[in-house]
Amino acid sequence: MHVDDSLLAHVEDTRRFNEQYMAAMAASPLGFATAEDALRTRAVLDAAVAPLAPERLQPQVLHVGAATPAVEVRVFVPERPQGVCVEFHAGAWIIGSAKAGDDRSAEIAERCSVTVVSVEYRMVPEALPPAQLEDALNVIEWVRTDGRAVVGDGPIVLIGESAGSTLAVLTLLSLREQGTLGSDIVGAALAYGLYDVSGGPSQRLDAGALAVFNDAQLLVYPGLTIEQRRVPSISPLYADLSSLPPALFSVGTADALIDDTLFMYERWSAAGNSAQLDVYPESMHGFDMFPTTMAAEARRRIDAFITARLGAAPQPPARAEANV
Repeated sequence: MHVDDSLLAHVEDTRRFNEQYMAAMAASPLGFATAEDALRTRAVLDAAVAPLAPERLQPQVLHVGAATPAVEVRVFVPERPQGVCVEFHAGAWIIGSAKAGDDRSAEIAERCSVTVVSVEYRMVPEALPPAQLEDALNVIEWVRTDGRAVVGDGPIVLIGESAGSTLAVLTLLSLREQGTLGSDIVGAALAYGLYDVSGGPSQRLDAGALAVFNDAQLLVYPGLTIEQRRVPSISPLYADLSSLPPALFSVGTADALIDDTLFMYERWSAAGNSAQLDVYPESMHGFDMFPTTMAAEARRRIDAFITARLGAAPQPPARAEANV
């Protein structure tokens, strides 16, 4: 495998953080074994979310969308926005929140001169799929119509982390099938997504991660067999991926979901779409949210992709690039 030499300078810092992080995780009682465990885990994590510093760009908290129920969004509007980023947070559709990502949302808005619409989609176990996709589509429609008075004009980029990437891809596929994908959606920045809910090779090789993954998926898709989880509406790796916008795929080599990203990048490219792949040495799931120099570099590259897509001319012929 080709190694991007510029990333090697960040490996020692990443190793030190990984050791501390894994020790903390080993001592943690949190998990998804039951719905009650999942709700308790969510509550603990939500209680740990620090408020956004007052000097940062602050969000407008709105409830939007023509469909019922309305969806809560956190909207960060910088001066003279050049477009809109619709952001879907990580957390297996069970934990996490848009609010927990306020610092990163503000950073994207400020760095990229883009309005960020961070989506508080409904969560499992209170709302099973397709509630999450319905919320995503409701927000996209609002951004394109009534929301323009709030978010401004300009092209749209979708952003996702982990299960948020799954949601972003399912949203693109649904819009394409409805005939409403449109040229205004110019890109997708997808970090360590889950694209094969039946469990790919790297998932199955990581026993610890697989146990947590299986617990989560039993809550999200109760009663479904492994084979039933491979339908494209659940596992987008198995979908027809033609006619989708350019995408940046980001993942770490120590991530149990690395194969999901590697396989999706190849299939995205093979379907004729423009794609870029950044693989980060010794980096774990969620690494770009960690306080490391590797994370800072990943965020810089993601922001550069967003800025480039917002300023892109009509799309050139599809190409595939990989930085590992």
